Amino acid sequence: MVEIKTKTAAQTQKLGNFLGTKWSAGDLVLLNGELGAGKTTLVRGVVAGAGGPSSNVTSPSYTYLNIYQADYPVYHLDVYLLNSIDDLYQIGIEELYPQGLVIIEWGSKFASDLLGPYWEINIAYTDVEQERTVTIRPPENRLYQMKELASFGDFNV
Repeated sequence: MVEIKTKTAAQTQKLGNFLGTKWSAGDLVLLNGELGAGKTTLVRGVVAGAGGPSSNVTSPSYTYLNIYQADYPVYHLDVYLLNSIDDLYQIGIEELYPQGLVIIEWGSKFASDLLGPYWEINIAYTDVEQERTVTIRPPENRLYQMKELASFGDFNV
């Protein structure tokens, strides 16, 4: 696990950009945080890092799924309003995995029901205005990437 403090939305997006260069089709990310914590901001960076236009990224709160074209598809889901894992399977989650990167906002809601390894990211407010604590837990087979992340950029790790 790595804990990073970002001081601005731009730093949160920069962190997402870095992660987008490390992830690929077949990866699953559970993205958690309070309303307004910066989940969609992080996804903007991920899409840019994956080779897509970050300007198209919006929260999928009411559409449940947004798809962004990058070097591979990025599937951005929001499951806040879903009631069960069955609702997620009705969206077609199992068909998305092999085709692209799947990012699920509020994903911890169904973590115990999901198969396969996943990244877990939690974004939390701090006492400092605009600062966020981003906690990243990779799947065990990707722990080596935490060393790369710890040495990245201007972040306090």
